[in-house]
Amino acid sequence: MELLKDYLASRVIADGKRLDDYTRIYFKTNEDLVTSYQDFDFKDKEVLSVLASSDQVFTARLLGAKKVDSFDKNSLALYYYYLRSWTITYMHQMYPIPVLDNNYRFLFELLEKVEPSSEEEIQALLFWKEHLKHHTDLSKLFFEDTREGKTSFSDIRDLENVADGDMNFYHLNFFQDFHLDSSYDIILLSNIIEWARGSDTKITCIRDNLNQLLHSNGIVLCTGLINRYPEKIQREREIFDSNFEFIDYGREGYAYQKR
Repeated sequence: MELLKDYLASRVIADGKRLDDYTRIYFKTNEDLVTSYQDFDFKDKEVLSVLASSDQVFTARLLGAKKVDSFDKNSLALYYYYLRSWTITYMHQMYPIPVLDNNYRFLFELLEKVEPSSEEEIQALLFWKEHLKHHTDLSKLFFEDTREGKTSFSDIRDLENVADGDMNFYHLNFFQDFHLDSSYDIILLSNIIEWARGSDTKITCIRDNLNQLLHSNGIVLCTGLINRYPEKIQREREIFDSNFEFIDYGREGYAYQKR
């Protein structure tokens, strides 16, 4: 974590300005995670998940994954992970909804309860305390998305067992070359491939990154949220075909299995 840099970036975003390396945060998933994940076995699997709103991470844990690491190109997602974890643990609520209304009393009472257990959690606590101190327009830190997602947890008790704790977080852009020492059984990619916008170069790069991260027969779960031309979808599948088997699981998304 780069606390000062990340905090200043988040203030810029809250002021309505754009930054190249940072974006607003997803408050909750806009995907149907129930339908997307129901046909795949997470039990005792090693998973790498996009962090985003943290819903994918919590769902993978709830479904029995042995380990769930996370990644995002937006570092602010990690601070939200801790805010969500604290909201679940201390307030017994799934989402910090009062924050969207700039309810600083809620945030103050929440942060007062937090007992950080790691340096990373301390940094996250300081991040949100700075926003509280300066009365940041917290609603501006989050995307406005009218699509309603669906998660595997319907009861807060489901989440209280999986929301707590640190994780391995990687600041990654899958459209750039990188190398990690870890490898995984399942990668939860959301709709990141769609943001390649049909670029063969970007699709090839993300394919190669996934290939080096997955165990043999490993699965990549993808979501379709953007309307794309059929020829661009077909081109993506042609590029992936050298290393992956395509699996269609209907309207909610698709998967690739490493050969």
